[in-house]
Amino acid sequence: MDAKNIELVDTVINQFIKNYPHERYFRESDIVWTIQKKLQEKLKAPYKVFHEYPIKLLYPMKMTYKKWNDIIELTGYENDLDIYYHDESKNKVLNEEIDIDELKRLFSNIEMDGSYFEPCYTDLSIVNNKAESIDLDNKPEIVIQCKFEPDIKNRRGFDFRNNISNGINKKKDILYDMKIIDHCISQKLVKCGYLIMVDESNKFNEILSGKFERRENNVWIYKKSMK
Repeated sequence: MDAKNIELVDTVINQFIKNYPHERYFRESDIVWTIQKKLQEKLKAPYKVFHEYPIKLLYPMKMTYKKWNDIIELTGYENDLDIYYHDESKNKVLNEEIDIDELKRLFSNIEMDGSYFEPCYTDLSIVNNKAESIDLDNKPEIVIQCKFEPDIKNRRGFDFRNNISNGINKKKDILYDMKIIDHCISQKLVKCGYLIMVDESNKFNEILSGKFERRENNVWIYKKSMK
């Protein structure tokens, strides 16, 4: 991995944070696009930055009920899977405390039995694209996830419609993206992972404090690297 690319990402994030008060963002995708555009301008070949690039996780962090039932029907592993997942918002979600090695072996067997689960798609991925191959075998070296929680209360009626929404994200959304970064690093799927959280109204201070680095302009950074 080119260590300069991590320095480059840090620089782009710092510029984004510094310029934040002078821009107006409406959606998470605005932030993703802004950072991707800056990275595109600065990255040197053969590295490229992609949006929604696939990463083959060693086991799914969550599954729809349909996918869950398809796996059960094909493999009959319901009792084995029930140990590792629980029900949450119409999905099967991975438990906090798990035996990772056993779970990896289980999903290795599930794939050998012919079942398939969807890869994870991160907001941005920096890839060594020398082979010009965009597939699961060409793993990204750096991944970036973004979360945006606008100050809807004070922006309502100005640039947000006058609705009754109290927010965009939920605690579980942030924790899920953290788990994606942790999984990618612990399983050596990527070299470095970032989660950029813009929390305009300080709604999530309680869960961000201690886990994220608090920066200026209500931006928080969660960064993990392979040692």
